[in-house]
Amino acid sequence: MEVKSYGGNGWAVFIMSAEGAVSNVTLHQPASPLETVIHKGCFDIVSMTGSYLPSKTDGVSSLKGGFAISLVGADGRIFGGGLAGPLIAASPVQVVIGRFAAGEKEETKQDVASGTPGATEPSDSPSGSSSDPGSPSN
Repeated sequence: MEVKSYGGNGWAVFIMSAEGAVSNVTLHQPASPLETVIHKGCFDIVSMTGSYLPSKTDGVSSLKGGFAISLVGADGRIFGGGLAGPLIAASPVQVVIGRFAAGEKEETKQDVASGTPGATEPSDSPSGSSSDPGSPSN
């Protein structure tokens, strides 16, 4: 819920990395996404990925998405799946997230990045060559 709280209002959020330990995890099973399994105990995070993107349906804004997690138990068994319930920290957990403008805000950024006329600086020389040591003309 904490990661999801950084999304919304035109912002998408995604997980870049995570580390720490969690307990009592509820996961969707990859072979049968409607089934869930509760794993009780303390598990170290191996990897965690996912995102929430803004969505609008019938004029109502919401966030769509989810997270997948891989965990390892004290016995060395690795397991994972889609997160289907709250994720409770069993130790300090660090999650690095990113967020970016989505929807209308994203389109504005794409226009500038795509080289819209006036968005780039003109070349210093009339031929367009560069005096940069890494340029092909040197």
